[in-house]
Amino acid sequence: MSQNRKAKSNSAKVLAIGPELSTATILFHETVASRLDLNATDMKCLTFINSSKTPVTAGDVAQFTRLTTGAVTGILNRLEKAKLIARVQDKEDRRKVILVPNEAAFKKIKPLYQSFAKSMQKLVNTYSEEDLGIVADFLKRVTEILELEASRLRE
Repeated sequence: MSQNRKAKSNSAKVLAIGPELSTATILFHETVASRLDLNATDMKCLTFINSSKTPVTAGDVAQFTRLTTGAVTGILNRLEKAKLIARVQDKEDRRKVILVPNEAAFKKIKPLYQSFAKSMQKLVNTYSEEDLGIVADFLKRVTEILELEASRLRE
């Protein structure tokens, strides 16, 4: 098989796997979330709150998700009901409410991802550093395209 023909074959494979990867990713996150009586969007918001280097407000979550404030209120209510976050009044500005992740609750979440994390590490270990650079670049660019297209569709 010629190099050009092989490249087209791999190109088609990459494009064909995209929808399958997307579906598997969404279903995985929904499955994890359902174990906590949440949904995938709730979990992504929780990850955003937990990983932020600065205090997070409901407005920050709305900006991150591009959801309405009403939808964000529903998400935060579910996260609070599950005792995964607390709403705490800001000490400097009493009008502001900060979302604080409940560290103890993450003990319930971490085991849900452990097998996946081990499997992903095992997979990553099968690739060379050069290959991983290409994969990382590809995934970064796919993420940028998804963000751009989502922005375009919101307009």
